[in-house]
Amino acid sequence: MRGLKRNPWLSGLGVLLAILVVTGGHARADVTTDQSGSIIIFPKVIADGTRDTLIQITNTSNMSAQAQCFYVNTAGFCSLTTTQGCSLDSDCPQPETCVRQCQPINFSIFLTAQQPTVWRVSTGRLVDTTVPACKLGEPCSCTVGDNAVGQRCPGFAPGTGAQNSFAVPPVVPGFQGELKCVQTADDFQTPVMQNSLKGEAVLETLADGQVSEYNALAVSARAGLNLNNDLLLDNTEYNACPQSLVLNHYVEDTADAFTQATVETELTLVPCTELLERDPSQGTRSRALFSVVDEFENTLTTSVTFDCMLSRRLGDISSQFRVATTGSLFAKTRITPPADKICLTGSRRGLTCSTDDENAATGCPARQLTEGVCTSATGQQSSTGCSSSAQCPSGFPTCVPGGVSLGCRPWTGLLGVAEEFHHLDGRPDGTAAVNLHMEGSRVAPGDIIVIAPNF
Repeated sequence: MRGLKRNPWLSGLGVLLAILVVTGGHARADVTTDQSGSIIIFPKVIADGTRDTLIQITNTSNMSAQAQCFYVNTAGFCSLTTTQGCSLDSDCPQPETCVRQCQPINFSIFLTAQQPTVWRVSTGRLVDTTVPACKLGEPCSCTVGDNAVGQRCPGFAPGTGAQNSFAVPPVVPGFQGELKCVQTADDFQTPVMQNSLKGEAVLETLADGQVSEYNALAVSARAGLNLNNDLLLDNTEYNACPQSLVLNHYVEDTADAFTQATVETELTLVPCTELLERDPSQGTRSRALFSVVDEFENTLTTSVTFDCMLSRRLGDISSQFRVATTGSLFAKTRITPPADKICLTGSRRGLTCSTDDENAATGCPARQLTEGVCTSATGQQSSTGCSSSAQCPSGFPTCVPGGVSLGCRPWTGLLGVAEEFHHLDGRPDGTAAVNLHMEGSRVAPGDIIVIAPNF
């Protein structure tokens, strides 16, 4: 269920987009925002009491669709004082560091043919077989209780379960993070190549009702898909992540020529590579290299390293984005990961490595999250992971070693969205979100999303 709301403070946005058009002969990235896929990613999800997010997911096929979804809570705390709310080490007093747990919360959804569903992130979504789908122009009681915990409608519920149970759980207070959904078979575990999920997110400022909307990022599965919990974004199993991201934007602290509103842009980046284990430690170390070209064709560079997620105003990332530094009104920023390798796991996690580290007994081990796959006598694989044959279910008696090395790997690719905030005369901020333009396709081995063998 979608609605359009005119934002009075963004009248100059259309002119800006007309001026700042990304051109050139770059290859189209394999992650899309206008097509369906078997993995969908919402990079910016907020439910912190000030802002909330509405998630809409649609099954575009004529068959039913199942998916396993993961909220990733990226809220951080300072290492010594345990002060909440940091995202970078610079947010904490020296010599403290920002610790980010990147804790995933998983749930499953079921959608009938051509079915959309929607929920509010702060409340989740209840299973209620007694409440019919809402219709336009008719009243609908979508919440339960005075504190609005447990949304019942609008639209069809995203799943099955006991009456009044949560098909989608509410998030913890102060949530800021991302949402990933992986399309699966009926068991909600085995990945499938159905490519029928797409989604949209609406970010709402609760005090004044201002909204921003962006499309979820969709990754298509391919014919080489393996039925295990190592999801390879390598153009063999799934399409690869982009080589780079491009954002056309106002320089920070610029006044819009039409509205006179001061403009700030918040950039949100998440890693393509992600280890969605039951108990991850700090998530994926990521690094973004920025090349900023202003309207006078001056080039400035900067970079930032982060865990789990980066969500910052451009001017807080670097002074290179501020009008006092560039003297320009508009800029084009290209965002790329480094070309070298890091230790993805182990005691040297996040440090530069080479292939010599990959099989080291200590430091940067070739850790395998999927220790093995249970198979039948005819070679059919179970979705159950194993370290011994005794752990395999009936009919799949043999544990076959498998998995992907998670030791020394390329820096993760990046995905993200941007959101503009227009400030004017103490009025409510005007907001507008935009998907980043994606260029190229990362080469093998690409990225990997690891999900637990048994969710």
